[in-house]
Amino acid sequence: MSLVGPIVAGIAAGGGLTLVVAQLLPSPPPELRSAVQRLNAPLREATPTAGHPRTGEGSKGKSILPEGLLTWIQGSGLMLAPPEDLAMLGRNATAHTAQKIGMGALGLLLPLVFTILMTAAKVHLSLAIPAGFALLLGALCFFGPDLEVKSQAARARTEFEKVLHAYLINVALERRANLGIVQAMSEAAAVGDSWVLHRIRATLLASQMSNTTPWQALEELGTELGVMHLVEAAQTLRSASEEGTAVFQRLTAQADSLGDAVLTEERAVANARSERMVVPVTCMGLVIMIMMGYPAVVEILNAR
Repeated sequence: MSLVGPIVAGIAAGGGLTLVVAQLLPSPPPELRSAVQRLNAPLREATPTAGHPRTGEGSKGKSILPEGLLTWIQGSGLMLAPPEDLAMLGRNATAHTAQKIGMGALGLLLPLVFTILMTAAKVHLSLAIPAGFALLLGALCFFGPDLEVKSQAARARTEFEKVLHAYLINVALERRANLGIVQAMSEAAAVGDSWVLHRIRATLLASQMSNTTPWQALEELGTELGVMHLVEAAQTLRSASEEGTAVFQRLTAQADSLGDAVLTEERAVANARSERMVVPVTCMGLVIMIMMGYPAVVEILNAR
């Protein structure tokens, strides 16, 4: 029997699986900045008469799939990615749903293509085997983008809180230098080139164009992204503006609390990684002990 058919089938199946795995792997962190810049592009181009800058035509997303299907999936339990995580990464819910459907369809088709290639190579398989693999791979590929979003959003939210810690300290220092609250918020956001500060600057600019208060805009941003520390800081700034209370100590205390929370989370992540290393390190130690003790045991047994 010719080996061309099985070789071609193996290459096709391997290439398809490689594409699936490449889609499921998390993207590198630098892509977060470009995603946020794309999200904030309408904010920089907004005008006071354009309505709310975060709800424009550019945020609707377009897809060749039926809108009813996308809406049904978003309203069902099949959408595992929270809206806060999608907003943190600057992703559109419609585009994310379309990606889920595309990945699920790809997972369903790969085993079928493999079966067709094997049949062409005169290697007959039971229909139940490719059908089962198609359902399993389709489900994994369908929910893969949700898992990717959760992982990337968790890392992005941790980075957001780190930068927010420094931002709150800078706001407190600017306020202590007798700057107004609004000016202190703008001056503190102008320090640094982090994507977090880019997003805060865009939010403050949008609040000016839409004639809303900056603390209200930051509170909405914190609610949208699921960053409660930003919501609390915005409420502190609002009370300081309305009641004239001292804001330096309160912002410093909130920054210290946020720093402790970030440090605790980093320690938990480090401990979890250390625990995952226990098993491979233990196995490696056992292998080394066996390799060192094996010659001595063999010599003892041969001496008898």
